[in-house]
Amino acid sequence: MQASRELRTLFLVQPSTYTTDTTSGAIDLSNWQGVKINCLFGLNISIGASTVKLQSSDDGTTWTDVPNSEFQIANTTTFPYVVRAQELGARYVRTYFDRAAGATIVGGALAELYGPTNDQPAESGIETAPVLTLE
Repeated sequence: MQASRELRTLFLVQPSTYTTDTTSGAIDLSNWQGVKINCLFGLNISIGASTVKLQSSDDGTTWTDVPNSEFQIANTTTFPYVVRAQELGARYVRTYFDRAAGATIVGGALAELYGPTNDQPAESGIETAPVLTLE
């Protein structure tokens, strides 16, 4: 008999064109073992030095940058983050697209939450940046 697996997928940032800094909704990790977040970027017309990073929070209101989670955005790239809840040390996590002055970002973010009976999700086959694992 196969063990029950829990996995929930949700859009954090709807794929779109952004001309301002953009944050996702908060992901509540209180009932989950962790989350895999895929940040996807299309063909960006004027990207400049824009970056993507993770932020964490204990209350869902006050946010702090997660160390070593910032990557420069490039055209047609995917940045997969794997975050284990117990290593994060905070209840909430979100993505932050930090747009360079005058830049336009075409992108989105998708999250896969996994539960206590679930194995960690497989790493993306289309990686251009290392997977962030807080250990």
